[in-house]
Amino acid sequence: SNKAALRGDFAQAAKEVLDHAVTLYKTQVTSEKAYPDKLTERTWAKTAWKQAAIELDIPLKYHRSIIPLITRYSWHLRSELKGAARSAVEGAYGFKPAAPDDIEWIEYNKARATALLTNNAFAYEDPNTDKGLYQVYIIQAVINRVYYKGPEDDGVKHDDVYRPFPLKGLALVLTAIHCAIQEWETGMFSNVKFDQNGYSRIYDRHVADLGSFRYKTRQHKVLEKICTKISERGRAHAKAPVENYTALGGISEEQMDRAVAAY
Repeated sequence: SNKAALRGDFAQAAKEVLDHAVTLYKTQVTSEKAYPDKLTERTWAKTAWKQAAIELDIPLKYHRSIIPLITRYSWHLRSELKGAARSAVEGAYGFKPAAPDDIEWIEYNKARATALLTNNAFAYEDPNTDKGLYQVYIIQAVINRVYYKGPEDDGVKHDDVYRPFPLKGLALVLTAIHCAIQEWETGMFSNVKFDQNGYSRIYDRHVADLGSFRYKTRQHKVLEKICTKISERGRAHAKAPVENYTALGGISEEQMDRAVAAY
């Protein structure tokens, strides 16, 4: 029975390290590359396990059998984002769940999907006037559901990575929304696989667009402000502890900008 208890203790310790390693691994997928190759996945998994063991002060050695238990979360995170995007898209963009004989609604949905996907209009707060790029509410809704479900969730736990929200993470969220809109392209909802073949190039395009937007607005750090606001709203949604909530103290950059402009 002593041996059984020891095995139980080991299993519990291994589970703690694994759970923490998974959250560390997901920070890499979010902030570095949403579609990593197999070698990168293995490297990240190994590093995440070692880091988790150190942070939790549980001296458990890494074993290669652990790799697939961690690397499957590349796919898991992408499908979680796709699920969140799918459930938000219908209401956010006004798609109408049509029956096969609802010709009017089918045509409406087709036109709506085409308009939203043209020049990534879906990423604007107001697609008709090109205002509020990367400030449309659905981005926040998807991020809240995946990263900020509660005070113990990844966005709060790894605040050093998720505030400001990473550019490549934002690109992945946009790619998930893109895919969820494409599910309405025929006029009726139909499942579209959110896989590497179909979406790694679209993800790369969003990364490039975000990079050039950041460069063009670098003087006012517009993208950094948008990404910081995403994290702060996420933390508020998760009811994160206030002591880490730097937004409450000091003068915000916007206030500072207004003060400077007033001169």
